Amino acid sequence: MLESQPIPMIMVKQELEEHAIFGVLNQREQFLLAEACRQLKFKPGQVLIQEGEQSSFLYIITKGNVEIRSYGKRLAVVREGGLLGEVAAADIGLATATVLACNHVVTICLPIKEVQALADTYPDFKDALYDAAMTRLLG
Repeated sequence: MLESQPIPMIMVKQELEEHAIFGVLNQREQFLLAEACRQLKFKPGQVLIQEGEQSSFLYIITKGNVEIRSYGKRLAVVREGGLLGEVAAADIGLATATVLACNHVVTICLPIKEVQALADTYPDFKDALYDAAMTRLLG
């Protein structure tokens, strides 16, 4: 990870609005989540999520591409706008794949603890998060 820095609220809100799981939250709830966001940057080859470990963040890729690998096999490439870390955020288990930066990657990171706290308070958000995680797991 290169650096962590605050991110303009308007940019976070725009990114959240593009993902269905956040669409179940009202503006106040989205604002609460957006306040906890940070921007993280990664160099090519850096690991965002390590297979078999607990992820700390739910990531939205805002620049660049990442590769998803499991047991050394390339499964997919996620591009700008992609969401990562749904399995950990839904508290289903440890990371099921490793995610590597293909090039210079910029992300909006939502701390898992904040996401889970919001999910515990808002059942519709919890359901949407769980659905996103299951879609990722089942391919």
